[in-house]
Amino acid sequence: MLTTEYGICLLPVVPGRKEPRDASEMTTQLLFGECYAILEMQEKWILIRSLSDQYDCFIDRKQHFPLSEEELNALQNAKRAVIRSPFATCNPFGSQLLLPGGSLQVPGKLDGVAGFEVPSVPLEEELSRLAKMYIGAPYLWGGKTVLGIDCSGYMQVVFRMVGIDLPRDAWQQALHGDVVDFVEESRTGDLAFFDNDAGKITHVGMVVRGEDTRIAHASGWVRLDTLDHQGIFNAHTGSYSHKLRTIKRIFQ
Repeated sequence: MLTTEYGICLLPVVPGRKEPRDASEMTTQLLFGECYAILEMQEKWILIRSLSDQYDCFIDRKQHFPLSEEELNALQNAKRAVIRSPFATCNPFGSQLLLPGGSLQVPGKLDGVAGFEVPSVPLEEELSRLAKMYIGAPYLWGGKTVLGIDCSGYMQVVFRMVGIDLPRDAWQQALHGDVVDFVEESRTGDLAFFDNDAGKITHVGMVVRGEDTRIAHASGWVRLDTLDHQGIFNAHTGSYSHKLRTIKRIFQ
């Protein structure tokens, strides 16, 4: 009987590609501490499936670090930390640079690394803080870091930092949560989804409530724009950039 082999990302970020070649489209990224199952081993590339979101991609074999099933089980059962600061270092790994959303096993107290438990502030407040930490980050298709991020990767990483797992793509994320009927009934932390002319969901952002209703999303760069029943209004262009399809409440 064939046994599954595993690996772990031990670099700050590893690109995941659609096809096994350097010039292929980057569809996602692995962050430090993310584990994966090996689906196919090639000479220079490995087809993997992320264990956090079941997303398949190819990674460069030189960036693969093998993980035994026993080590994987130990990691999954251990207390872990998720990075919530813009940058952090982990001395036990040789001053390894870590980026937000990366995770590691916590043998004790590590400077610069916050525990994975939801902090003792309201979840909506913490989500708002984390989302705003990315403002100004450039848009990058397949990206999941402050150095470059796409709309669904942005939502996935922000929610991961408060212990909520989301799928990788916007259309997959839209399958989760409860429908919020009106923008006026939305609250901070709700996810708003937007479709194209063909009715396909192509964009996602997080509602941020204050004196008005705003949305944190990655479009050109991570930004805060106005959200209403029509969609996203871009103050810079004076026009709507995305058409609202639905709003979902991910947590109660």
